[in-house]
Amino acid sequence: MVTILNNNVFHTIDAFAKSLEAKTKKGYGFSVLQVNNHFAKGRISAFHMFSGFSCMTYSIEFKNAFELTLEGNAMNTLYFIYCMSGSLTYAFEDQGHSNTINTQQNAIMLGKDHLENKITLPGNTKLNISFIYITENELLQNKITKSNYLQASLSDIFTQLEHRENYQFFGRVRPKTAEYVKLLIDNRKIGLVGRLITESSIFQILISQLENHDEEIQNPQISSALSRNEINSVIRISEKISRKLEHNLSVEELCKMSGLSPRKLQMGFRYLYGMTVSRFIIKARMERSRELMETTELTISEIVYSVGLSSRSYFSKIFKEMYTFSPNEYKKLYASQ
Repeated sequence: MVTILNNNVFHTIDAFAKSLEAKTKKGYGFSVLQVNNHFAKGRISAFHMFSGFSCMTYSIEFKNAFELTLEGNAMNTLYFIYCMSGSLTYAFEDQGHSNTINTQQNAIMLGKDHLENKITLPGNTKLNISFIYITENELLQNKITKSNYLQASLSDIFTQLEHRENYQFFGRVRPKTAEYVKLLIDNRKIGLVGRLITESSIFQILISQLENHDEEIQNPQISSALSRNEINSVIRISEKISRKLEHNLSVEELCKMSGLSPRKLQMGFRYLYGMTVSRFIIKARMERSRELMETTELTISEIVYSVGLSSRSYFSKIFKEMYTFSPNEYKKLYASQ
């Protein structure tokens, strides 16, 4: 059994590791647990995108039923749950009964912060489940542009929660949503590319879930036009880009390296990341620069050079567009935390 006292996904995965006698692999924005023993076999991954926005994925089989107890601040979090295989049950303490989320079902849940609620993951069942964690008050305090977009997308649900008791919604996983949930659960990348796949998948899932029309998803037929090998080629070329951000790689060079046509290459990037190749490179450079600001003592000029840009003014302009703060403001903000 694991008791969850807050919405920190890294604390949660550490609790799993202790209970399952497993080890975790950690890095910037992620933690991954791999286990194969008498308790369970499989993988649990945790990703933290930014304040108020995290996720955990389960691709695992427990030997016996496993119970998670949510208490205190953990109940101030809105959970988007997607069950692709297996099942789980969720019980609000004041209801006196459990709700079952079966294969191909999703649920949106939030409970009172003074109650103790439980999630039960069954034993001897292959589970493929994702939990997306949204914490409204943290999103409101976070000035990163994407959190503002997320806040706007979730406004209808947050409005319903203004005078909240328990909130719950059960439904089917839409086909388009299922594609991105599977991509999220199957993601084995743990560096910059892994973060970008996770972030893009979650946004696509929430768009598909919350907006009642397919037009919000670009090119809805795109995945059927790409083979699994072609998608893997796009992931490999993404990793090469992330390792060589100091180089200015053209689309033609990337096509030669990947063996994909320009059309297939662009389709793959739109499917995996929701953006063009050139936009992906810009995004990767900004994400890497943000990581360096948070984890190193490099100056802004050194960071600009390390991500393959020569113009500090251009870097500052793009960085502020993405994260609201200028690079200097962001570095000072993070240093003061």
